[in-house]
Amino acid sequence: GDLRLAQKRYDEAAKLFAEALERNPSAADALSGLVNIDLQQKQPAKALKRVEDQIARVPDSSNFYVLLGQVQLRNRNALGAEQAFERAAELDKNNVAAFLLLSSVQVSRGSVDQAIGNYQRAIQNNPKDVRLYVSLGSLLESRGSWQQAEDLYQKALQITPDYPLAANNLAYLMLDHGGNINIAVSLAQTARKGLPDLPNSADTLGWAYYHEGVYNSAIDLLKEAIRGSSDNPTYHYHLGMAYEKANNSAMARKELAYTLEISPNYSQAEEIKKVLASLPQTN
Repeated sequence: GDLRLAQKRYDEAAKLFAEALERNPSAADALSGLVNIDLQQKQPAKALKRVEDQIARVPDSSNFYVLLGQVQLRNRNALGAEQAFERAAELDKNNVAAFLLLSSVQVSRGSVDQAIGNYQRAIQNNPKDVRLYVSLGSLLESRGSWQQAEDLYQKALQITPDYPLAANNLAYLMLDHGGNINIAVSLAQTARKGLPDLPNSADTLGWAYYHEGVYNSAIDLLKEAIRGSSDNPTYHYHLGMAYEKANNSAMARKELAYTLEISPNYSQAEEIKKVLASLPQTN
């Protein structure tokens, strides 16, 4: 069925998935295959009914409720998705995907405290799953609770020392809050190795090199980050600051001015204006 679906031979795939589901009514992968066919054929309502019908047959499947929540999201029913993910988490406290999706929906609906509570509950039940620590850390970081975020990233790295997202996020926090530069550089290098195609990892390592005083290496990485995400103001700000330290006033001015152009209320706007005012005028 998966092969036929990949080949876009939908009728054959549907028959195979349906047979698998008939043989095993709890087969979440078979139901997921049928739902994928419905969605690829732009029939989200049909997908929703299919999942609801199967839940009626197997009412205690946590994975079915995860699938229901995902289909509800495709149908733009965030409340229905939240309720489905909540039920999935209730049915299986070890279904980490359910907790991650539930908290994500709650954040999007503005229920941040609930999301934090669910992450904490999930960590209690799944203390070795690093994804939970990083997701909760990212949420707390976005609220300004960077010390708590640092602690969570460190706990994730105690479980999996080379987990790239935790290494990346911890390195960035250390750079922004006066942490050990050498440790931050090492963490950023670990993140870059694990996430070689992610613009964010290029930016973090470039920013680490900036703090280390290795400006040419910083510039190369920050330019790479911008190639992957051209309108990210932070990447342009970092690159502009690296050019300024490398005594390339023209490029520093260009990057810093562009930062303010794409994000007039950028968090470092006042610092950027001071640096721009201090740069020598070029002809």
